Amino acid sequence: MGWYCFYGLFYTKDDTAVKWTDGIKSLPIAITYGTKDNDTNVELKLDKDNKVGVQNLDLSSNDQFYWKELRTSKG
Repeated sequence: MGWYCFYGLFYTKDDTAVKWTDGIKSLPIAITYGTKDNDTNVELKLDKDNKVGVQNLDLSSNDQFYWKELRTSKG
């Protein structure tokens, strides 16, 4: 048993959660590190190397993003 950490991705401009549907239209947001934990918002459980990551964010509006720890749980 160990501890699990869950992180969410947010927009810097207004602190709203990034949604899986906010990706590039032809390429949806894809996970590069971590495990999906929410079907609406980009929320991931840390992988075995303590990483979370995504690709295909829509950068056309020059939005900036940040990861925030949402919760921990003992598994």
